[in-house]
This record gives sequence, structure tokens and C-alpha cells, in this order.
Amino acid sequence: DYMTYNYVITMVSDINEAKLIAKNLVTKHLAACVNIVPSVTSVYEWKGEVCSESELMVFAKTRSELFEEVKKEILSHHSYDLPAVVSIPVEDGHKPFLQWVDEQCKK
Repeated sequence: DYMTYNYVITMVSDINEAKLIAKNLVTKHLAACVNIVPSVTSVYEWKGEVCSESELMVFAKTRSELFEEVKKEILSHHSYDLPAVVSIPVEDGHKPFLQWVDEQCKK
């Protein structure tokens, strides 16, 4: 029985928000691991103005079937008006690692 996996990615404004989201995803077994990447510069247009902000990128390693629950958990703690929450499929990977992801995520 073949599982599919993905990374769910979001951007946040501060480390406390990133850690809260990460801890909740892991303790609720919605993600096996969450990486927090600091000091990402994001350039975008918002309400007619070009913005340049320092953000943190949050990567959650999970099973594809859990995306809706992961997204709901992220959104429940996110401070942005319009947070980016996207899922990127994992096409292939180190099988023992993927098995660990599967074991860590709720059934």
C-alpha cells in the first residue's frame, strides 16, 4: 500500500508564530517534522504597494492525505490576513525516511 507525501509550506512574520505552528503540527501528529528557515526576504505587491518583508519559512513534512488538517491547523494560528499555505508533492525519497514520516503522522 503506497503512501504519498508532501511538504506543506507557509511563511510567518516571527519565530514565536513559527514555533507555535511547528509544535502543534508535530504534537498533533499532523507532521513528522517541521523545519523553520529564518531570514527569508519576501517581495510582493499588496493593496497596490510593493512590499519587502523579512519572514520565516515553515516546512512541514507530512502525508498528502493530511493536507486539509495541516492547513486548518496552520490557519488557526496564523497572523496574516491572507497566508500562503501550499502543498508540494514529494515525488520520491529515501524510503526509510518516508516510512518514519508515515509512522509519525496519525493514521
